[in-house]
Amino acid sequence: MIRLYMRFCGILSLLGPTCLAAPTTGPATQTAGAAAPESSISVEQKRQLLAALSSDQWSVREAATRRIIAMGEGARPLIAELLKMTDDAEAKARLKLALEQIGEARISGPSLISIHMKGASPREAFAAVARQCYAKLPTSPQDLFHQQWPSFNIDIDRKPFWEAIGALSAQTGVHLGTSDEGFALMRDDNLRSGQRFVSGAFLVVANEVNHERRIAVADGSSYANFGVKIFIYAEPKLRVLAADELELVEAADNRGTSLLPDAGFSLVRFMDKPTAIDFSRHTWRCTINLKYPDRPGSAIAHVRGSTSFVVQGGSLRVDLRGLASLRQKPQKTGGLTILIKELKQNGGAYELKMSVRHDLLDSRWSDMNTAIDGLKITDAAGHVYSKRESSWLLTPLGIDITTTLAPPAPLPDTPVGEPFELSWEIPMAGKQVRVPFEFSNLPIP
Repeated sequence: MIRLYMRFCGILSLLGPTCLAAPTTGPATQTAGAAAPESSISVEQKRQLLAALSSDQWSVREAATRRIIAMGEGARPLIAELLKMTDDAEAKARLKLALEQIGEARISGPSLISIHMKGASPREAFAAVARQCYAKLPTSPQDLFHQQWPSFNIDIDRKPFWEAIGALSAQTGVHLGTSDEGFALMRDDNLRSGQRFVSGAFLVVANEVNHERRIAVADGSSYANFGVKIFIYAEPKLRVLAADELELVEAADNRGTSLLPDAGFSLVRFMDKPTAIDFSRHTWRCTINLKYPDRPGSAIAHVRGSTSFVVQGGSLRVDLRGLASLRQKPQKTGGLTILIKELKQNGGAYELKMSVRHDLLDSRWSDMNTAIDGLKITDAAGHVYSKRESSWLLTPLGIDITTTLAPPAPLPDTPVGEPFELSWEIPMAGKQVRVPFEFSNLPIP
């Protein structure tokens, strides 16, 4: 067993991050996170890896599994090859577990970015980031990369998205900022400044410490507000359904005095909590309430806590054409039955009534209350109707939706037709993601 373990360590080193590097092909090259590592591993080495996955020692099996998972999307071809090579139940189970966890990490975990470029332009570098974070990174203005930009060299290996963005911004002067449509690449860094903490797929920023004291004239009673305002940014790929409560674990000043609020005192003074999905919104803010000490120090030595978000675990894309002809004709797709009950004109608008049903035991659709946000209705030419006065009723088997569709303003020589096509991204059940954070040496006003 010692010999097996020693040989397996060699396999682990071979499967390290450097094996994901792409060969140099031209003036600017990048390492994509999905590079196929199996091409650099011999058949014998694959057999040794399978032996480690089925080892009698739990620690050896765990180390092999964790290492494959750490390779991320680039491990998929290797896993597929290994599954074909073995009949061992333990090895197969661990390979399938690795696939499952890699898939979960792609949806809700941090995107790991690898870029190795020489003489690159910002357009090339950020395009590599977009491919590896599974999200579009639009520019503001749209012609941002049509301008003249100096070339540069960049060497990033499996860095979390927010760290990679910070490194690229420092070298290029291009920043990921927020706009009315969501995140966009721009010259200005309009994310909140302050002490930054990368927490998985989230960036937590301690923006300011505030202290306000009020004294009532009538009876002399006093009240103090003291806390740390934080901003939380989710990676562009994430679809956050809801924000949960905040938990404060530790807080003290540099005198060692605890700053934790008294029992029963609210930890959060204000928290943005979207009540429905807003696909363009990735920013939340809150003020963490602290207890102002009688003899405060000059700084908050440390504050540590966490919050959590519910992240969409997947979605089903539905496209239906010829809506008028589909009335009272159930359409089945992906385990759902969609029925257009009624589509009638009402003045200058249309009223749409529809239902969605699923099997009672199918737990994928527990977040159907947010489904209407992903519903898009157009005419045959692609003109988008806006949803007005929408209402819905949840049932154990799905959702009933009624919405008024207002046509867009007509364009010259382009009349707006009746509602014709339904495009719908229906969210699957969400996954709770814990977001820990920690800050130190914050000033006390």
